Amino acid sequence: KIVGHIFSRGQGRSVRTLMTVERSAFGAFPTLGTSDPFAVEDEDREVGETSPVTFESSNSRGNPFASTTNSHSCFDSGEESSWSEGIVEDRQNEEVEYEEDDVLEVIDSDHEEEDQLGLKGVESYEGCEQDAENLASVCTDDGSTAEGPLLWRMDPKNSWSDWKIVVTEEDGSHPTTYHVHKALLASGPRRSRYFRRLFRTDDVADPSSTHQKRSSEIKLSHLSANAFPLFLDLVYDQSIRVDHGEASIRKHAVALYQLADTYQVGDLLKEIRSQFIPKIGLDEACPYYQDAVMFHPPVRAFLDRILNICTSNVLRLDPTSPLLRAMEPDFLLAILETERRRRETRVTAGAEALHISRHLSTLIVGYVAYCDVEGIPLPDRMLEILTRTEYIPSIDFHVVLEWSRMVVPKIMRMHTKSDGPVMTTDPALNIQLRCLESIKGNISKVNLEDSRSEYREFMKSLPADIAVDAALELTMLRQKVQQDLMKAKYEGLLERNAALEQSFRQNSAELQALQRERDGLAKDLGRFELVLPSVGRKPSLKKVISTPTLIPKGVKISSAENGHLQVNGRPLFLLRPRSPNTSTLPSTPKSSNNSPTRNLSRI
Repeated sequence: KIVGHIFSRGQGRSVRTLMTVERSAFGAFPTLGTSDPFAVEDEDREVGETSPVTFESSNSRGNPFASTTNSHSCFDSGEESSWSEGIVEDRQNEEVEYEEDDVLEVIDSDHEEEDQLGLKGVESYEGCEQDAENLASVCTDDGSTAEGPLLWRMDPKNSWSDWKIVVTEEDGSHPTTYHVHKALLASGPRRSRYFRRLFRTDDVADPSSTHQKRSSEIKLSHLSANAFPLFLDLVYDQSIRVDHGEASIRKHAVALYQLADTYQVGDLLKEIRSQFIPKIGLDEACPYYQDAVMFHPPVRAFLDRILNICTSNVLRLDPTSPLLRAMEPDFLLAILETERRRRETRVTAGAEALHISRHLSTLIVGYVAYCDVEGIPLPDRMLEILTRTEYIPSIDFHVVLEWSRMVVPKIMRMHTKSDGPVMTTDPALNIQLRCLESIKGNISKVNLEDSRSEYREFMKSLPADIAVDAALELTMLRQKVQQDLMKAKYEGLLERNAALEQSFRQNSAELQALQRERDGLAKDLGRFELVLPSVGRKPSLKKVISTPTLIPKGVKISSAENGHLQVNGRPLFLLRPRSPNTSTLPSTPKSSNNSPTRNLSRI
């Protein structure tokens, strides 16, 4: 028996209509959904009888599906029937007229031959993926009403809600009622298999009863209860994207994933996995991690993503980062285990692996320090595992003392009897030896001679035989380091001396070249004599310069009061070849004042 209902655009009261439909005509109706609030089965037929199909019509606002009287031949039960014909009953047995745009909705099917009809429940009927989406948009095509809000956000009387979900927190507080619609939850674009089974159970529990439960109560965590309205929005409206665009989705992403997993909304799970989770980065991973650990394992996809970005960016993790401080010890161990496998497979090797190991040692000691300050319990057994050599093969020199003060005593106490002395166990000794190796590698930075040095306290914490050998070895290493420093200093001085000698030779060569150049110039200068030309009372360029056209443009040649030539107000000096019989500085000739060399001796 197939139970269905018809939605009408009429504004009258809800009515019930019993109609018989031929099986072959079943595919003529494009919309499939779930039951109306007043849906009942035909009391005149037994469950399992397959010939007739029972439908119900209600004058709620429905999906537009126009029918004409010419298209009613699909209803055939031996008698002619149509959308506007049949047995019409309301709750007071009053006759109500049909609207012509009623839509057939299938609620449930116990049909013996449903495989032949291509109907395997509501979900796999051909074409139903768009049909329930049409039902979601009772007034518009985008899943909302003309006023804007989705159906479940509307007044339940106006939206013809047929189910109530009462959500309370785990302690039973803060109950909130949501008026929803079976058709959308059970067969919408993001359908829920959980609610579909729930509605079927409610419908078939007592088929002849009109007093079905029509409500369910669920208990959720505080995060899930706050995210439940957004969860309904996503189920009702497929156009809402689940990428990083919506701040509300980013805030409730983990809770939405948990709700989709709990109530089996497969499409929503796939969208969050493919569109949202891959976009999570290291800088924004902390709030997602804090939410994910509350729901683990249903939200393991979030934890896997965060683990992947932590191991891929382990050097970017800071000992004081909120993400590290929020981590559970098991999650931190997963990071260390991943890095150990990468070293074994030589994904990281050599200097890179050593650098990562030392950085991990700073993360571990920062994590232990934070747990101590905040009073967060960290089991000693877990601490021993986190500090094993296979995970931390090398300890950073800058945190050696912190490891010695905070980590070693905790591991020692784990292997110490309550009434016995603190004993150096193998795990603790292993850590001390790694710290000692780090000190050896940085012996030049360690001062063991100062009695107040913290490194002396570290040496005292070692077993006596190891401490003696270590002290001797450190002393020898320190002497070797000092010798190496002196040798390096001496070699540096030698290199500097060689550089100075080379520079001296270069300067000497340059000085000799300058001297040769000076001697050449002096020799050339000896062949000329300095002349201060003058033109007398009447300046004439021809007496001094035979080619006046060579005078540059803008140069002003004039005669001073004493008759000397000036160029732009400055005296003009000329060099002329010295005659063979002329001395270096010729005496002043006894000539008239017009002689060009009259003032040469004074110069």
